[in-house]
Amino acid sequence: MADMKKKALLFLVILLISLPILPTENFDQHHYFLNLSLFYPLSVNRTRLDSVVIDLSLFYSHIGYIRGFSLGMGVGVVEKKIKGLQMSGIAGISLNRMVGTQLSGLFNINGREARGVQIAGIFNLNGGKFSGAQWAMIFNLTQGDFVGSQAAFLFNITRGDVSGAQTAGIMNVAGGDLRGIQAAIFNICSNVKGLQLGIFNMSGNLDGVQIGLFNFARNNKGVQVGIFNFAPGLKIGMTSWAGNKIALNTGVKLLNNDVYTILHVGGIGLENSNTASLSFGIRHGHRFTLRDFHLDVDLGYQFIDREPFFRSSNGDPDLHVLSLRGNIGFKISKKTVLFLGSGIGYQWESDRSFNKGKIEPVFFIGLEFF
Repeated sequence: MADMKKKALLFLVILLISLPILPTENFDQHHYFLNLSLFYPLSVNRTRLDSVVIDLSLFYSHIGYIRGFSLGMGVGVVEKKIKGLQMSGIAGISLNRMVGTQLSGLFNINGREARGVQIAGIFNLNGGKFSGAQWAMIFNLTQGDFVGSQAAFLFNITRGDVSGAQTAGIMNVAGGDLRGIQAAIFNICSNVKGLQLGIFNMSGNLDGVQIGLFNFARNNKGVQVGIFNFAPGLKIGMTSWAGNKIALNTGVKLLNNDVYTILHVGGIGLENSNTASLSFGIRHGHRFTLRDFHLDVDLGYQFIDREPFFRSSNGDPDLHVLSLRGNIGFKISKKTVLFLGSGIGYQWESDRSFNKGKIEPVFFIGLEFF
């Protein structure tokens, strides 16, 4: 008998809190503290515009407003606004605005402006401006401006401005300005006012920094750091020099807006009696142009193969060299520059650890042809 009374009392409590309560705002729809839904319209809420504080569903829930939290095993749809938390086993959908958090096993969709967090197993879609975090396993898409963090294993796309960070395994796209960072294999943006970090970076107007193997900019007022930098005003020249490590060196110099990259090879080692050496290197630096001459400062890496292309038969190990150099250049003709300089290098043998290396001076003299 006591158990029957307890069950009846529990049923009465659930019934009372599931009944419509007086609205706190001027809405025509009903308001519920608790909504239970099997598969709408098999639910407590009467219409798709009803508002609830707590929404619990098994397969499908469709309500107007959330002012608390919604928890469902299947699909949850909110017609007007989420102000709180929506957790769905399959999909969380807000047809208008969201202020809070959407968590789902597969995907989240928000129709208009959102402030908060979207986390999904496959993708997140937002139809307007988004402020907060979008994190998904596959991709994120925002139609308006984005402020915050977009992170996905494959790609992120924002059609408006991005203020924050886009990080992806494959590609990031920003249709407007980037004030922050893009980090992926491919980064694409209309106007970069922050940092692009990847293998391929593309920008319409560059007022920030691109760091990658291939950097492209239609208009360049920023800095490109990479092996191949392409922008209007790019100059491609040849450079050759003699040095105290490798006697003869030659390479290609890509110069754009006083920022340059040198890809070079060399031969004839001067480190010891074994001259059968072949070197490969890359350098990146900045040119300071003065009235009658210029100053170049660069940082680079060089690999010295003691006997091409394998270790020397004399047992000499290959060398790795990091060096910081500076040189002064004088024009000796319209397209020819004579330069000489020095620097400091740190070298270590390939069969030893980095901290077993040594510091040595660097000297060189050469010619540039543009």
